[in-house]
Amino acid sequence: MNVYHIVPFIIWVHRYSDLLGFEEVPMIDDLYDDRLAAIDFTLLLGGTALLVASEQLGVESITAAGGILVALGVVAFTANMLLVIHRHRTVNMSPTPSDQTANSYSFSRSRARWRRICSRYISIC
Repeated sequence: MNVYHIVPFIIWVHRYSDLLGFEEVPMIDDLYDDRLAAIDFTLLLGGTALLVASEQLGVESITAAGGILVALGVVAFTANMLLVIHRHRTVNMSPTPSDQTANSYSFSRSRARWRRICSRYISIC
């Protein structure tokens, strides 16, 4: 499903694009759980098939089962995307202003990291 590439792509660009070429970075397909995606697909497909069959055959009793399967598929998809966000989030994305010492230390570390990355890039060229 193409939807499985939108959120992981945004997370990948935010988290890993600066590291490409300098460190091992995961592929976009590695960010989400394939098994949960297969379960999601199966639930959505089965639920949609039951909903279409109930409409075509005029059987109201299978409409609820189809709706439940579709809802479970949406829950599985949402859980998978939340896991992607949780597993690959950046640490300390919004530091508190009261922690000035840690912020200045973090800034100097990130500046030193960028100097290392830039010097590697310049030495490659």
